[in-house]
Amino acid sequence: MCGIVGAIADGDAIPFLMKGLSRLEYRGYDSAGVALLSEGTIERRRAKGDLSALRELLRRNPPRGAIGIGHTRWATHGAPSEKNAHPHIVGETAIVHNGIIENGGALKNALREKGAIFTSQTDSEVIAHLFHAFLADGLAAEDAFAKTLESLEGAFAIAALTCSAPNSLFAAARRSPLVIGRGGAGVYVASDALALAAEAESLIHLEDGERARLTREGFSILNAEGRAVKRVPKKMALQSEEASKGGRRFFMEKEIYETPEAAARALAVPIGEEDGFSAARMRDARQIFFLGCGSAFYAGLAASCWMEKLAGVSARAEIASEFRHRGAALSKRDLAVFVSQSGETADTLSALRHCEREGVPTLALVNVVESTMARLADWTLSIGAGPEIGVASTKTLICQMILLARLALSVAKPAEAKEAREDLSSLPRKLQEALALSEALRAMAKDYLAPSDYVLYLGRGAGYAVALEGALKCKEIAYIPSDGAPAGEMKHGPIALIQEKTPVVVVAPYDRLFPKMLSNMEEIAARGGYLCLLTDAEGAAASKDLTRASVALPAAGEIGAPILHALAAQMLAYHCAVALKHNPDRPRNLAKSVTVE
Repeated sequence: MCGIVGAIADGDAIPFLMKGLSRLEYRGYDSAGVALLSEGTIERRRAKGDLSALRELLRRNPPRGAIGIGHTRWATHGAPSEKNAHPHIVGETAIVHNGIIENGGALKNALREKGAIFTSQTDSEVIAHLFHAFLADGLAAEDAFAKTLESLEGAFAIAALTCSAPNSLFAAARRSPLVIGRGGAGVYVASDALALAAEAESLIHLEDGERARLTREGFSILNAEGRAVKRVPKKMALQSEEASKGGRRFFMEKEIYETPEAAARALAVPIGEEDGFSAARMRDARQIFFLGCGSAFYAGLAASCWMEKLAGVSARAEIASEFRHRGAALSKRDLAVFVSQSGETADTLSALRHCEREGVPTLALVNVVESTMARLADWTLSIGAGPEIGVASTKTLICQMILLARLALSVAKPAEAKEAREDLSSLPRKLQEALALSEALRAMAKDYLAPSDYVLYLGRGAGYAVALEGALKCKEIAYIPSDGAPAGEMKHGPIALIQEKTPVVVVAPYDRLFPKMLSNMEEIAARGGYLCLLTDAEGAAASKDLTRASVALPAAGEIGAPILHALAAQMLAYHCAVALKHNPDRPRNLAKSVTVE
């Protein structure tokens, strides 16, 4: 969730470090800092808050140096503060760290017994103390770094520098992403390739357990056993303009409006017989598990509905963070499908590794094809969404749903599949039409959701997944307490929360379930709740006497309707956040890529 950048630059490293950190702001953070090797010493600047505070500090007191590291911290161990911000310095060493050092407490106690004095509450500081201690024992810098890594338990990405090796930068990755880049102006390291978009021409991702030494001439990589690793760099695929807002007010708005184009790419992603994966593997599976966290779990929930109804294959959606702890009964005849934007979500990766240990075949649907999840899974599909900077998942969720629907259709009964494929193929056009309804959604948000202190979302079938997505977005970017519930469960509890003027967002396309939804709407109206309906033209006409506000989306089938309604729910939350003067790109306490469990 934190962000790492490092550089051996041709000149001052600060401009790169700050540009790289700014590209990582989307991951979420509460403090930031940089450290540079400067004429035999290490200069550091740290600040609580966003990058503007660090920029002002650098403006008043700029450090100088061509080799440096930078970090944006999201608090885990210790409150957000300057003293807990990275980089951490001990003597002649400085480090930045993502992840959690599981034996940090034990290491800290052992180091204190040897006279170490800690100045922060973080687990990360023990890394700097260890590095310093091994150097003090007389080890060369590279050997001291290796010994430091051997002492650590947990998942981490680390970048480090030391006055003992004034022309080098050290890096290591264990179950946490780290990428090395080369460009005309330097050699770089970062926790996300996006940080290197303007500078690096080629990339290499460190594999689990690898460490690297960067110099002006390039870099060398060693595996966990200390053996040299040779890997061919890959061309940088990202462009710097992909990290811009494209004239929109927020990244979230820009990315919502990129959804039709992203959907067209998702529809074109090859799903073939490559590398042993085939429709037969899904059709013959005893059970298919769809695993993800947050919005990715909701995509899997919709997919489980489609897989069972259209293909007759037993399927269930699982929250990845709970999966390996609850002792699910697994078989080698199952298939586990993992859904993630970043491909680095720690809980989802842990569930994937659990399935691997149990011999369950794995398929990953990711937006970052060189991510850890993509490399670990037996098979991988790119969802094709393109870079997504906003913390709240938008176009990525839509593309996940499209790819999952296509998987279901690849094993569907022929009679069911033809109409559904036509439904899917029309989605880019219909998503574009749905975007034209932005003003109606803005009015609904402004008049009913934004003034309220609670919102209930209801749906049925795959529409329940949309209700959960709408409630999540309302919570995470508008900060309004919200629940998503199956409409049939309303009478089993949620109805107690409905009173005069309570806004209830109902996901109700005019389909076979609409009559039941109409009954639920009548119950809400009878209690004075404000019905805010996401539907289509027929649904709006059939319920006009009950609703306070309705938005008629393009008519679509059993797969297309939930996807269109998911876009509308995202837009509704976006407008709600803006009406309340919140920044939807930077929701408090949240991060884009959750790389710790």
